[in-house]
Order: sequence, then C-alpha cells, then structure tokens
Amino acid sequence: MSDQKPKHKARIERNEIVGDSNNSQHKEISRRDVLKFISVGLAVVALSGSVRLAGLAQERSGILRPPGAMDEDHFRSLCLSCNKCQEVCPQEVIRPVKLTESLETAGSPTLSFAKNYCNLCMECTKICPTDALLPIRQSEARIGIAKVMAERCAPWLGNSCGHGCAHSCPFDAISMDGQNRPHIKSELCVGCGICVVACSLSANQFFTKGIVVFPIDSSEPG
Repeated sequence: MSDQKPKHKARIERNEIVGDSNNSQHKEISRRDVLKFISVGLAVVALSGSVRLAGLAQERSGILRPPGAMDEDHFRSLCLSCNKCQEVCPQEVIRPVKLTESLETAGSPTLSFAKNYCNLCMECTKICPTDALLPIRQSEARIGIAKVMAERCAPWLGNSCGHGCAHSCPFDAISMDGQNRPHIKSELCVGCGICVVACSLSANQFFTKGIVVFPIDSSEPG
C-alpha cells in the first residue's frame, strides 16, 4: 500500500484551496465587488454632502436668532453654543436648534414662540461672551418679520376669530382690511412673536398658527 497522500488532502494541509480552476475567477469577482462597493459608497457620501450644502441656505432661512444677531455668518463665526442666552431669558423663548431642524446649526440658539414671546429685555445680548449677540438698544432690535399664513389664518379662510394678533401687537404692525383679514406692516414689525402667541387656533385640521415669524432675510411681508 502506497504511503503517498491523495493530492487533494496534501493541498488542504498546505492551506491551499481545492478547485483552482475557478479560484482565479472567484478572486476577480471578489475584487470587482469590493471596488464597486467602494465606488458606490463614495458616490453616496459625495451626494449627501452636496445635498447638505445645497440645503444650507434653506436651513439658515428657518433659524430665528435672538435679538442682536445681526448677520448669520457673523453670528455663526462667534457663537459658542454656550447656552448662556438661554439661561438668562426670562420669557424662556430661547432654546438650542435641534439636530432634526438643522445639521449645520444644531446646538446654537433660536427663538421659539410656541408658548411665549420675546419682550426685548435684551438680557441675552448683555451676557453673550463673544458678541455673537451684539449689545444693541431695544429700539434697534429686529428679530424677524411676521407673515400671515393665508392658508391657515381663520379670517382668510372665511371664518371669524378674536383678532388677537392685531390687538396684542405693541408696535401697531398689524392692520385689518375691509373683510377683517390681518395684514402685516413690515416696516413696523420687529418679530417679537407676541402675535403668534395671541393667535387662536387656525381653521385647518392641523391646528397650526395662522401667523409665523420668519428671519428678515427669508420673510415675505404679508
């Protein structure tokens, strides 16, 4: 009986792969698959970056900054996201931008008029350590401009309301037309948000506000 081992066993002991007729083909397919996977991955990363950059202007346009934030680029270059402005706000309308709202500006301060309005106390401008919020006078503050959302506003949809927006505005920046529909006087509006708080629930099914404050560079005077 011969002591010679079968060729396939010897090759297994040397950690070689049996079936070398298909071996080179398998290796070539594996290389192609890996390269394809890498190229697709790089394309997805590049595309997501392009989408993110393309959406930057839109994200900025939705961020309502505290008073004293004069220029968005200037503000972002100086803001530390330290939350000091949020801590001193007596109206509790300053909060950090959520990640779901903006990837670019998450953590930086924004104003929310969901429960209260800005009374222009200017405490946020006094405590800002970097002058991202400039120490301006109350008379110089211009946060944004309110806009009546005609598709939500009850009077614009043919329904009545208490006209809380016009009655509450301390700047006389809201007037009513002959059909009792509100209009914004953009030259008088400072974007304090008191009209948003005073707005009764709108007539549509989602119960959203019929008036919204937009940053000045993105607002459309109503």
